Amino acid sequence: MQSDIELVKRTLKNAELGDMAGMGADMAEGFRFSGATPEPLNKAQFLDLMRALTAALPNWRFNISEIRETGNTVSMVNSITGKNTGVLDFPSLGINSLPATGRKVALPAEAIDVVVMNGRISEFKVTPTPGGGLMGIFSQLGIKVPAHAGAR
Repeated sequence: MQSDIELVKRTLKNAELGDMAGMGADMAEGFRFSGATPEPLNKAQFLDLMRALTAALPNWRFNISEIRETGNTVSMVNSITGKNTGVLDFPSLGINSLPATGRKVALPAEAIDVVVMNGRISEFKVTPTPGGGLMGIFSQLGIKVPAHAGAR
């Protein structure tokens, strides 16, 4: 039987590879993502976000460190990096087919808690960090998101 740490590492590796089906298979139907986006996301919304980001930044890396397991929670630190060499298309935020900028993204270290229930990831909680999260990515890419937009 795999450990919760192995499950989380596999899920994040699938995201880095752009394998959203593989990533989604490890997530509970009631999955919730919070802390790095303007509003919490459900499973489908989070997979759409990751699909858009890994298409725009094909060399997306989480750069995980300090990973540990306590009960059903895997805690870690990530420092996301990537280079925008693909088109960014995320209509729910008012971003439609923005061409690649060639800019590199390097977010500050962000603490994450991943809750695992019954062998599936049920929650992914990012501690909000100045310059981090989705708005940190957009800022580094020079993207202005409409004020009314929400990742819904």
